[in-house]
Amino acid sequence: MDARRAAVLQALGIERFIPRAVSQPLVSVAPLEVAAMDRPVLSETIGQCQQCALGGSRTRSVVGSGAEAAPWFFLAETPDPEDDRSGAVLSGRTGALLISMLRALGLAREQVFVSTAVKCTPSARAVTVSELAACAPYVHRQVVLQQPKVVLCLGARVADQLLGVAGTLGDRRGRVHRLESVGCAVVVTHSLTDILKAPAHKAQVWADLQLAADVVHGRIS
Repeated sequence: MDARRAAVLQALGIERFIPRAVSQPLVSVAPLEVAAMDRPVLSETIGQCQQCALGGSRTRSVVGSGAEAAPWFFLAETPDPEDDRSGAVLSGRTGALLISMLRALGLAREQVFVSTAVKCTPSARAVTVSELAACAPYVHRQVVLQQPKVVLCLGARVADQLLGVAGTLGDRRGRVHRLESVGCAVVVTHSLTDILKAPAHKAQVWADLQLAADVVHGRIS
């Protein structure tokens, strides 16, 4: 529209019509569909997911990796920025911290399963509640397929997603929770990002790791 015509319309009190970009509808995957998926179908679905806005901004989604049927399932909150490019899980600083934690337990990375509560990397911001909710069926299905002895939730929000009930880190640390739908134990500790920011948390994290190890080795149920 030229400037003269715009001025005439404005003088007449007529609003200009500006076409808006039509956004693509989100692809909806029902939780019941996810609950019937095997590993390959679940991985493919996560790779193509458009359940929330993160699907439109990612380079690659991150499924997770590790030994099938490993007794340990480590669940962090979000993939590292490096993961967005590679599709690997926790390939940056948080991943290096996790490997150090595993070594302290006498474990190799290949002996555990590692995944994240959301499957796409948010860009320099915290993940939202709705994004955690969008990925919840995927996470639950991964735990069902894995059948671990314990899920170690790295962060209170991760525990909120998995257990389906909001709670504080202080309330959840130091005791064993149960994910009744799967029949496995859940232990909650600090997020990897928080540990990097505040190394003083490491003593509490070590205590939580020991609690999870007691579950895995049958010392407590």
